[in-house]
Amino acid sequence: MRTLWRALATLPYIHYHATSSSYGRGPAMRASSGGGAATGAAAAGSGSSDPGGSDEAPGRPAAGATVTIGYVTDVEGNRHFWDEYVRISSVLDRDPSAGSVVLRDGCEFVFGGDVVDKGDGDLHVLRDIVQLKRAYPDRVHLIMGNRDVNKIRFAHELERPNREDQPARTGEPVCEAWWSDVTPPCRSEAQRLRWMLHHTMGSQVPCTFELRRSELARDAEEADARARAERAAGVQGTGASDEGKAVVFSLGTLFTSVLGKDAGRSRTGGAPTSGELALAEAGGDLPPVSDEEVVSSFVRSVGPGGLMRTYLELAQIGAVLGDCLFIHGAISEECMRKVPPRHGTVPVRDVSGRGFRDAPGGLLGWIGELNRFAAEEVASWVAH
Repeated sequence: MRTLWRALATLPYIHYHATSSSYGRGPAMRASSGGGAATGAAAAGSGSSDPGGSDEAPGRPAAGATVTIGYVTDVEGNRHFWDEYVRISSVLDRDPSAGSVVLRDGCEFVFGGDVVDKGDGDLHVLRDIVQLKRAYPDRVHLIMGNRDVNKIRFAHELERPNREDQPARTGEPVCEAWWSDVTPPCRSEAQRLRWMLHHTMGSQVPCTFELRRSELARDAEEADARARAERAAGVQGTGASDEGKAVVFSLGTLFTSVLGKDAGRSRTGGAPTSGELALAEAGGDLPPVSDEEVVSSFVRSVGPGGLMRTYLELAQIGAVLGDCLFIHGAISEECMRKVPPRHGTVPVRDVSGRGFRDAPGGLLGWIGELNRFAAEEVASWVAH
């Protein structure tokens, strides 16, 4: 099985070698004889598409040095694929003591989007990638994918106190998407979420809802095992209060990272319940993950401090490194140089193309405008 994952993880992996003088400056990459590599020649042009990036940033190569750019995309929550990719990567390593992913000096890394949806490691991969971007903000570049951006809907459709689509006196509630002809059975938030994932987010097979349940259960079991190991090793100290603190730290640290909330301490996101603490103390089995806990994890992921929200806040539509443009998807002649209108200026269902404008400044100007548009839209979503 390891050999199979190693072969699969190699497929989307691309790396480039480019002189730092051409880094972020446009044309002049030529193919090299090495498999999957390219060498960049110095070229005149504009600066990097990463505003705020600096050649003086820690780990950034000096003038004339060789830059290795690692790239992977569409991991879609496959934790085995992601972990194997990190293991064989030429630019990434996993710190064996801390467990975090680190970027080698003189290297850049681009994640091409679609972090989640089709594996039982959505949260695992998100934690790694968000931590990596925070640790190396000038050398790690995150691209927005469709499976990332569409998660914005969770905050709007799963946690609105006065939804206009609440059940009427008679009949089923209506919460359909205008682009789908399937009317969802929305008798609960869990049913609504299952319908959203299956019919409007392209997550039919496997079932993303059940994969998240599986990941939450696995994380809880791992936290419980660590709590037992700490007690066995005497880490908790001698007093009863110290012992309680040890249990809170073990469970709380895990659930805080899973749910993406600073205050999260348990599977439900609040302080550990007396039942959870008693269960950890007694070494008993954790109860099954409920539908409500699964829904809560999705909602919290786009809430303040949530992993999915943080990814979107750190990501961009495109990145230009050397003469390479990294985006999620494809570029057609129809969309070249076009920048979409701000939200609210054109009706949602308008497909006429009105409101789009041409960006000045060539490739870097266009991508810069798209990235500003994306940042403003994410900020507006967060604010509302």
